[in-house]
Amino acid sequence: QERLDPFNGLLLTPNLDKLVDRLLIAFNDDGSILLSKELSAEEWAILGVSGRSKLRFVRPAMLPYLQRHRELFRAQG
Repeated sequence: QERLDPFNGLLLTPNLDKLVDRLLIAFNDDGSILLSKELSAEEWAILGVSGRSKLRFVRPAMLPYLQRHRELFRAQG
């Protein structure tokens, strides 16, 4: 059921999509980005990712999925 839910997914650039899959980034409910401490500031810059990056919009139906991903992200370290 979740797999088919259109709110269980984000349209991201390929580099961001891969970072989400590897639990290196996550997003707060307001769309602001969370960066893993596994990568250095230089590595983030090379990837073109900034701590100021933000999703353009977050719909209420997306919040449970963002929360679950944040839980996995935080558990990763």
